[in-house]
Amino acid sequence: MRTFVASLQSFVVVILAGCGDDLTSTVGTASETSSTSTGETSSSTGTTASLPTTTDTGGSDSITGTTGTTGTVEPTSTSTTTGDGSSSSSDATSTSTSTSTTGESTTTGDSTTTGEACVDGVVCEGNIAISCEGEVPSMEECGHLCVDGVGCVDCVAPGPEVCDGLDNDCDGVADGPGVCGPGSCSAGAGVCIELTIPDEQPLVSGCRQQFPPAQSLPCPIAEPGPVFHVSAQAGDDANDGTTPETAWRTLCHAVGAAPAGSTLRVAEGQYASAEVYVGKELTIKGGFDGTFTTWDPDLHPATFYGRLNLDHNGAVFGGFRMIANPLHADAWSYPHHFVGAGTLVRNYVEIVATSGGDINTLNLYGIVASACSGGVSVLRCNDIYVRSDAPQTFVVSAVEYGNHALHAGQGVLDANRICQDGGGFATDVVGGYGSCFPAPVSLLMRNNVIEKAGSGGSAIDFYSCGSDDMSFTLTNNTVIGASEAIRGSGDPAVMMRWKLTNNIFFSAGGGQSAVNAGDVGVEITSSEGNLTFGFADNAIHPAPLLSAGDDVSGAATPASVFVDAMNGDLHLKADGQAVDTGLNVFGLPAYGVVTTDVAQQLRPPQGPWDRGALEF
Repeated sequence: MRTFVASLQSFVVVILAGCGDDLTSTVGTASETSSTSTGETSSSTGTTASLPTTTDTGGSDSITGTTGTTGTVEPTSTSTTTGDGSSSSSDATSTSTSTSTTGESTTTGDSTTTGEACVDGVVCEGNIAISCEGEVPSMEECGHLCVDGVGCVDCVAPGPEVCDGLDNDCDGVADGPGVCGPGSCSAGAGVCIELTIPDEQPLVSGCRQQFPPAQSLPCPIAEPGPVFHVSAQAGDDANDGTTPETAWRTLCHAVGAAPAGSTLRVAEGQYASAEVYVGKELTIKGGFDGTFTTWDPDLHPATFYGRLNLDHNGAVFGGFRMIANPLHADAWSYPHHFVGAGTLVRNYVEIVATSGGDINTLNLYGIVASACSGGVSVLRCNDIYVRSDAPQTFVVSAVEYGNHALHAGQGVLDANRICQDGGGFATDVVGGYGSCFPAPVSLLMRNNVIEKAGSGGSAIDFYSCGSDDMSFTLTNNTVIGASEAIRGSGDPAVMMRWKLTNNIFFSAGGGQSAVNAGDVGVEITSSEGNLTFGFADNAIHPAPLLSAGDDVSGAATPASVFVDAMNGDLHLKADGQAVDTGLNVFGLPAYGVVTTDVAQQLRPPQGPWDRGALEF
């Protein structure tokens, strides 16, 4: 694993998140620090801002109340500055103040020392940059991004925020307040009904990736507004939900009762509301222990057995095990979960249909992620497994942008691990239509592992609906195809535009073609830094308008690129064809504002990138 280290005094220039100009590091420049002195002792005071108590990295986060302090250093000694500028320490306690006004960041931290020289440099704890020179560490809360070895990286000239699921104005929040409307696809919530909790079935998977995963992806989930509580084991829907002791019991009731703009903390346990409809700004966060003090979705699983319908751009559902195995699909064309507007984040989704309502045909769509008009549908950091064992199965799609809800807005598929297992030619992992409305639509796919297991079908399959244009941006995905990695078709009346950057498209079973997006009405605007291998035809069709750095020779193999692709380890080999062969597009909006990989590790702000979803 590479680390990216820069001198604390260096001036870092990168491009990030919709910025028209450069970005600057705000740690360690000469103009940033001020202090007051009395005699020979430098003394200053400051406070640490209240910060979210869940970290950005983790499995297990200790939570105290709804707010807390992170990144603090206990003060145990003073730093004394002598006339010649040298420093010494004493046992008395001292604090210091430094202020940064570069970009958007302000330093307001407590700076102390333990009496031992700290290591020169800068490290990040969440969004706090802790820098050290000699014996005195200082802390800075970053306005946008903290980079180990660099410090705070801020946007000098942000662009206007637009409703697209991206952080265009560099304030650390995608689609800020007031940018998006609510978005709406559905008529609203029905009556709350509780299901019988089924016996959970062990999953037998044909995927190379591991499902269920050994560990979920380390993506944080913020907790805006007042906090309410839900506990299947200790709650009661007659309670008010305001404290752990007065938690609600069922998800359906809690979602209806919680006020807009609030957060529901959900404790470990089994939740069997038949349907949960979220048509307001609300965060539902599963994975807490029984006391609601520790959040770890892997250690404290909250299992949801019903169907989810997210129908508001401010709706967030995350930290759950979402199990539909076994599933009876009660219609010939059956969708399970809907994300018409909102964010599905850090969930394990398992769907296995064993029967269908029509004895002749079953079309199964695991997650219909079609965005509503004015809506943004975001799937981030999920592990998604979809299969149908029903004998009459015809179509199976893991993530669908079309059919039961037509894609009419913006879609973001970010840092997910997805597998659609089995089925024939009419199966795909991610598929759908172009715009069926007189308005253009888009889909951004970045940092995903998209796997089609079995012998037939495509990993990605889209065709035109003939009403308006659709744009696809694929950056740093690892796509395991069966017959094809990308299949598509167009319509002469409209355009389906593809932008392909740093992707790995491969087949381990002798697939037909790597990329065949169609002929008429289809344009590959640019193809840069992609790697294709394992197909009978490794070329990219149609011919890209701009092509640079692609390797379509077919010389690569799974063994030469990955550590152990056949057993699901898609980490890159140090000397393989995917390392240091990609285009650096750090933070560029045209490529999807990518700054990390699927495991949330920072990609290098400078220098070459790796291809695929994982940085070496």
